[in-house]
Amino acid sequence: MTQEQSQLLLAANALLRTAGPVAVSVNGQPAGPMTPFEAVVSQLQRPITFRNDGQGAVWRSLTLSGAPRSAPPESSNGLSISKRIFRLDGTLADLDSIRQGDRVVVSLTGAPEGQRLYPAALIDLLPAGLEIESILSPSDGAGIEQWDGRRVDGPFAWLGRISSTRITEKRDDRFVAALDVQGQGYTIAYVARAVTPGVYTLPGAAIEDMYKPGVYGRSAAGRVRVVGR
Repeated sequence: MTQEQSQLLLAANALLRTAGPVAVSVNGQPAGPMTPFEAVVSQLQRPITFRNDGQGAVWRSLTLSGAPRSAPPESSNGLSISKRIFRLDGTLADLDSIRQGDRVVVSLTGAPEGQRLYPAALIDLLPAGLEIESILSPSDGAGIEQWDGRRVDGPFAWLGRISSTRITEKRDDRFVAALDVQGQGYTIAYVARAVTPGVYTLPGAAIEDMYKPGVYGRSAAGRVRVVGR
């Protein structure tokens, strides 16, 4: 604990001593100490009243959680991101008829609006019927310079140059990367396999400055259909 945190703790203790015991009621009923109050949507249709019945001031925190009714729209503020899904030969995949067991390449590209370096976090949520098989590295793309100065193309050269990253993770439900974005932009890609037939929401990918969340980009959502063999 730092000295500043210790001073804050002492100050909070002094305030509690002078304020006296905390007494709060919810809709006229006393609420116990450290008791969270949770309300579902049906309860919020009627007014809920919290009252301070004690002598001193009290502080409260409010948390709202829920699932949106529709996917957020495409948006860009300082960073852009675009998601395209290809077959292994570099042609665009038909998102209405990806066959179960087929592999596709998910390409995430974008660029910054400014000239500075953006330490960015990128997240791409997976459709429920797909799983990540492998993450592509710069050596898989185009124009990799060798020790002798020669440039060699990788197996996915049609993607162009694949950017270096600080971190990449393939999780059960998402792809995650940390990278520095600057200048000409970035290209990140991974290979996914269609595993479960069905029609699924294709979430948009998102990227944001790790230190300035207001600088971000988000691609449009869509739908993908996996057909059984």
